[in-house]
Amino acid sequence: MSDDNTETSAQAATRLCKGCKKDVKSPICCYKCLGYFHPSCAQATKVTKANGRPAARCKFCTAQAAATYSTPAAPFSVDTAGTVTPLPEVGTPASLLVPPTGSPSLETLLAAIEASSKQSLAINAKLDKLVTLPDKVGELSTKVKGLEENSHSRARESAELLAKIDGLTLLPAKLESLTSKFDQLSISTTEMFSSLTAKVEDLTNKNALLSTRIDNLEDTSKSQAAEITRLVTSNTELKLCNTNLTDRLASLERNSLNSDLIISAVPELEGEDLLATFGALTTQLSVDVPLTDVLEIGRIKSTLDSNKPRLILCKLRSVQCRNRLLAAKRAKGPIYANQLGLPHDQPRTPIFINEHLPPTLSKFLGKVRAYAKERGYRFIWTRNGLVYVKRDASSDHILIKSEADLQLLSHRT
Repeated sequence: MSDDNTETSAQAATRLCKGCKKDVKSPICCYKCLGYFHPSCAQATKVTKANGRPAARCKFCTAQAAATYSTPAAPFSVDTAGTVTPLPEVGTPASLLVPPTGSPSLETLLAAIEASSKQSLAINAKLDKLVTLPDKVGELSTKVKGLEENSHSRARESAELLAKIDGLTLLPAKLESLTSKFDQLSISTTEMFSSLTAKVEDLTNKNALLSTRIDNLEDTSKSQAAEITRLVTSNTELKLCNTNLTDRLASLERNSLNSDLIISAVPELEGEDLLATFGALTTQLSVDVPLTDVLEIGRIKSTLDSNKPRLILCKLRSVQCRNRLLAAKRAKGPIYANQLGLPHDQPRTPIFINEHLPPTLSKFLGKVRAYAKERGYRFIWTRNGLVYVKRDASSDHILIKSEADLQLLSHRT
């Protein structure tokens, strides 16, 4: 038990600063006395151990080491006979120094001091010379480098001169070679000139033939231009005729569909009676159209949405019957599927009644509707196969016959 307490006390003592006797967390350890210190308490001196590694020495060990050695007052000693003896170097233990015996005379001391002064002056002069030695060595090194660079440049210049001299010695051979090549070129130039003369004559003949062909082509081109002009005129006439025929065909197509109606959004039932449905529709519209005026009624395929009920095409006896139905629909307002007396409970979906338009006019109507809505026109409708638009209830209606009329909508106020 006592041994454990002793170890604990020793360990605790190692954590106390040897200078201030207080606890230390990040101590500096003196390599000499192995004591722990605060950095401020240690006033450590950096030293180099015998193994060459750096270490720290505390102020106490540093003072003890200084006391062990003495520094001489002068680099010599004088004995009673006036003999001057050099003292050991700084750091020699004091126990090794033998103090002189007796007291020297004043003349001896003055002579020794004078000799020491001269020796000091000589040493200082030599030291001054030694101080200037690095500068002189640097100057000599600079001069040596300059001489080396000059030597290298001279060597390069010499090599270049030798290369040029070698090139000059080859000039006669090159001149002879050039003379031979010149003679060959003269011969080949003469032959080439003769060949070129023959080719120029051949090209002159071919040029004459080409001139004749060009003249013929110009004549042909003039005749073709006249033919093209005639064809353009004929094409313009054909376009005008085609436009007239298209208008007449559209008019005939509209006239053939004048008495037809398209009824959409009527629920499609199995075994349905479309004629009875038409009668229920006229009843809701409060319009007198006998069922005998219905020449034909049936469903047709819709190309817009396959999920919706097919359209109902109703052919009436006269245009007046169709117009009465359309006028009654506009006056009545919306009519819904659950008002037609159809079996089962039908949803409240609106029923639409429109003129039967030709495919070309139906496509044109879709384009007019999209274009007019983008420009703020609220009303777009057809009447007797013609398309009308109207900006609001108080403005005048505008007849749209063609694409040109459609483009003019953006300029109207």
